[in-house]
Amino acid sequence: MRRAGQIACGAALALGAAGGAYLFFRPSGKETRPERPPTPVVLTEARREEVLRRIEAVGTVAAVDSVTVATETGGRIVGIGFEQGQRVAQGDILARLDSREEESALAAARAEAAEVGQAVDRGEELLRTGNTPRAAVEDARRREQAALARVRSAEVRLAYTLIRAPFDGRVGLRRASAGAVVQPGTPLTTLDAVDPIALRFAVPEAEMGRLRPGAPVEATGPAFPGRRFEGRVHALDGRVDPATRTLEVEARLPNPEGELRPGMLMNLRVTAERVAEAVTVPPRAVQLRGATHFVYRERDGKAERAEVRIGAREAERMEILEGLAPGDRVVVEGGDQLGDGQPIRPTDPPGGGPEGPATAQAAPARRGG
Repeated sequence: MRRAGQIACGAALALGAAGGAYLFFRPSGKETRPERPPTPVVLTEARREEVLRRIEAVGTVAAVDSVTVATETGGRIVGIGFEQGQRVAQGDILARLDSREEESALAAARAEAAEVGQAVDRGEELLRTGNTPRAAVEDARRREQAALARVRSAEVRLAYTLIRAPFDGRVGLRRASAGAVVQPGTPLTTLDAVDPIALRFAVPEAEMGRLRPGAPVEATGPAFPGRRFEGRVHALDGRVDPATRTLEVEARLPNPEGELRPGMLMNLRVTAERVAEAVTVPPRAVQLRGATHFVYRERDGKAERAEVRIGAREAERMEILEGLAPGDRVVVEGGDQLGDGQPIRPTDPPGGGPEGPATAQAAPARRGG
């Protein structure tokens, strides 16, 4: 009996030890997962700096003044005083008509006026001595005024035989030749005032409140790759086009060499506002998902997704109107696969130095996954 009791006690101890071991070594109800390693990223700080807010548009070059030079009287052209495409000054003679008839008419009018003037002088002398009635002298004076008017008319008709440039500019192609008989209003050429030259463009109605005469303008065109032409806004139209809801604007650009010609198409940017303390980041920091722009900024070693509202865009920086503060560290490289709250590890950019808006390469806002 005693031996049987010892065996039973030993079995109980063995079962207890086995149960304890099971409870100690059994797997817990929660399965542990390995923590994801931090994603290497390049960071830069949001800066506070001056930003120029610009309005972009497409415009057409136009002459400030433009006319079709035409004859004011009929006759035969006896001389052309310009070369096609030549720059001319106000008052330069562009063409001459046969003026012999007008010269003869002027000479006759002057002779008549001189004769009548002498009669007036004689009549006034006789009037002083009482040898002629006052009515005769008054009649002679009226005839003198009429004769002088005929002289002025003859001078105008003679002046019409000289076709002059009404302002400084560049003439176009010649439309008539020496020897041709022309009628009043016959076109001879065109004349465009090209220095300064106008650049006309339209801006949306929503932007018109930001524009003022004198605002700086930069223009480029396919005819001059790499060239920038600078000028200023000259005037704004007095009406908004109700069909397009746009306002026409005219800028003036210096054009001393006459390189810009009416009708050319140009891309332009108008500096509408100058913001002294704007928050900026490199364009690579901004991602786009649908219609939402956002960045990833660093918070306690993790990526925090922050929606932003963007303003002015330049090649190496982008203005942030809302969503960031100066000094916030944002991701500029490695953000394509990030998620909100994901651990990150700052690294140096490939160039080796710290990343910043001045060194960030130009790029459009990326589309987030």
